[in-house]
Amino acid sequence: MLIYFDPIGDIDLFSTNLGSLNSNEQVQGIFVLTADKNEWPTQTINPLLSSLKKPVFGALVPGLIFEDQNYDRGSILVGIYEPIDVKVLESLSSSDIDVDSAIEAAFPSPLSPSTTFLFLDAFSPQISQVVDGLYNSFGLTTNYIGGGAGSLSMVQKPCIYSNSGLLQDVAIIAHTAVRSKIGVNHGWYPISRPF
Repeated sequence: MLIYFDPIGDIDLFSTNLGSLNSNEQVQGIFVLTADKNEWPTQTINPLLSSLKKPVFGALVPGLIFEDQNYDRGSILVGIYEPIDVKVLESLSSSDIDVDSAIEAAFPSPLSPSTTFLFLDAFSPQISQVVDGLYNSFGLTTNYIGGGAGSLSMVQKPCIYSNSGLLQDVAIIAHTAVRSKIGVNHGWYPISRPF
């Protein structure tokens, strides 16, 4: 993986880093996280995304964590060296969408042991149906990374990165054969020996 981090949210640096990943022959997909406080206009971002020849996926989020530091502005771009299959589930607020069928149509073959990224517009109403549908389709054959995207302003706006631009009311699912491990720790430390 190739990682570019910008702690200040410079749109020109974002564009340069995207271009570098897009032209790198080893990179087969681009993972993007940006902070909401960057306040980049979609009319600037969308042409950058639609010009990419490689699959792109990711989310606009309230803040970023990079090397144990919190940032309320900035961007993280990750070039993934393995093939990646990216699908968008659209119109999550529509009652007509059958989420299970949409996931099965997007990924008709069983997944090999792998990593699956999932980012959803946090203001879409069918979040639990997407998560349940993904688990019903793939179960424990993959590690899941992702979460809700959007702004703490509590106003729905475009927040999912794709090759079509910055989207809203969607979920993006990216599957790759990259193996990953997820570790969870409670964060507590002993303050004394047992009595």
